[in-house]
Amino acid sequence: MLSIFLNFFSIICIVIALVWIGRISKKEKDMYKEISIIYEDIKYYSKTVEDTINDFDDLISATLNRMEELQRNYTREYKGIKEKDNVDNHSSDGNEVNSNKDLYKKIIEFKKMGLSNEEIAKKLNKGIREVEIIIRMWGNINRNY
Repeated sequence: MLSIFLNFFSIICIVIALVWIGRISKKEKDMYKEISIIYEDIKYYSKTVEDTINDFDDLISATLNRMEELQRNYTREYKGIKEKDNVDNHSSDGNEVNSNKDLYKKIIEFKKMGLSNEEIAKKLNKGIREVEIIIRMWGNINRNY
């Protein structure tokens, strides 16, 4: 009778152990599936980031090439403009300063007559802000000398 009881007890223990091992095995399989999914996501994101970096690198290269081209074009144009300005400046520097002084004198005359900046600007076909700037600028220059 004792042997039957021990056999029955051992069978129950074996069944409990198998059920327990089955549950642990199922949890491990679920964890393995999750880890596999996470690993696939990481691979996908890694590839995406790598592609993005390559695209960004291509964009930077293209932009730098375009900037260099624009700079070369600007340098060529600037040299051409500078040469034209040098020719023009030799002939018009004195006239420009004189015309600015004449403009300032006219503005001061109108100011002494009591006209507002707006009225002065209308009479001289200049902008209001331009008249104000000329008054301030020439006023500061004349005070310093």
